[in-house]
Amino acid sequence: MPEFSVVLRGYDRRQVDEVVARVEGTLGRAPLYGRPVTLKEFGWIEYDVVARGYDRFEVDGQMRNYRRELAAREGVELAYEPEQDAGLSLVLGSGSRDPGDSLPTTDPLTTEIRGEHSFPIRFRGYDRAQVNALIARIWGTLGRVPLEGEPVTREELNNPRLDIVIRGYDRTTVDQAIGRYLRDLLDRSR
Repeated sequence: MPEFSVVLRGYDRRQVDEVVARVEGTLGRAPLYGRPVTLKEFGWIEYDVVARGYDRFEVDGQMRNYRRELAAREGVELAYEPEQDAGLSLVLGSGSRDPGDSLPTTDPLTTEIRGEHSFPIRFRGYDRAQVNALIARIWGTLGRVPLEGEPVTREELNNPRLDIVIRGYDRTTVDQAIGRYLRDLLDRSR
């Protein structure tokens, strides 16, 4: 189950928890209580903004992921939805780039990495540009894409050096993905 940061003004935690439980049940990752959520019904869901609620940016990102998963489950093809930056681009002056990313959002490899992993964004998480660059090197080492630079080593994956920044990728989810890639590299070397 996803976890969200609690902020001064955010989405009502009870409402979000209920939706997450229903969607996780619909997707088969948790027990289903009630009827499954449909993509159409999911599009109508709104949350109240309250004191000490869940971070709206994090919840909205997870809901975009759920929307894609529900659409795939129902065989519906959705148009690409760029990740919203919750207004930070205005503050940071980042233009067409995601805050914290050093790669433009139009980079096809970065887009592919985001599409495959859909890492949730947290108030404090791993630097997105560093994670994207590491995964690009991993994919190159595994032969999925042309390798630019040095192949990634097992030691690097055992102890990745990723900065923790504001609005970074969820650390637990990234660590789990890196663990899976480490197993792939170990299997490949046998």
